[in-house]
Amino acid sequence: MFVKKTNKTNRDGKENPSYQGIKKTNRIDSPDIDSGVSKNNPANLDTSMIARGLSHKSNILRDLSISEKNLVTESRVVEIGNDVSLEGNIQGFQKLNVNGSFTGEINGNTVVIGSRGQVKGSVTAEYLEIKGDFSGEAEIEKHISIAKSGKVDASITYGTMEVEAGGEVNGKLVAINSDKESLNKIRQPCDGEELITFKGDSDLHLNLPSPMDNSIVMEAK
Repeated sequence: MFVKKTNKTNRDGKENPSYQGIKKTNRIDSPDIDSGVSKNNPANLDTSMIARGLSHKSNILRDLSISEKNLVTESRVVEIGNDVSLEGNIQGFQKLNVNGSFTGEINGNTVVIGSRGQVKGSVTAEYLEIKGDFSGEAEIEKHISIAKSGKVDASITYGTMEVEAGGEVNGKLVAINSDKESLNKIRQPCDGEELITFKGDSDLHLNLPSPMDNSIVMEAK
């Protein structure tokens, strides 16, 4: 592009150069920039989700933020971040980490409820680890573990179970695919913390208060 140079005279009689064909503007108009900050742009939505505590690792959380209620995902890891509250159904995952609050139905391989996590509803999985709060009902095909910070008020069907001393468990526990003994052992793990392992095929109503003087109290009815 060729630009024609012209000279203009100012009030002092001096010539000021100017250029024809150049338009001065204080605003940069760029469709690329506008589209980059669009609310409908997935990348921008991911950034917003991270700020709200949602993990960007899973598409299911993007869908949940758009008010989808019943979702199936093939993601290997799904995360619900701190201070995030969701309601609906999640299924098809390999691992679900709950550090926020979730109400609804969960169906997948492994569920981990973090120390700040809360789950209300039903859980169907092969493995369940509870460090936070869980209420409702659960069908755990293989193994469930409850940490000392875990609080459970639920009806649970399980393969094997471990409850760390200090964990609170209230509700109905039914063991499946196991020997004909409702409680087969109490063992000491390597780190010195007391741990209870349940295994049996009979109904077990269990209440484990916080331990006093390193003792474990268990009531079976």
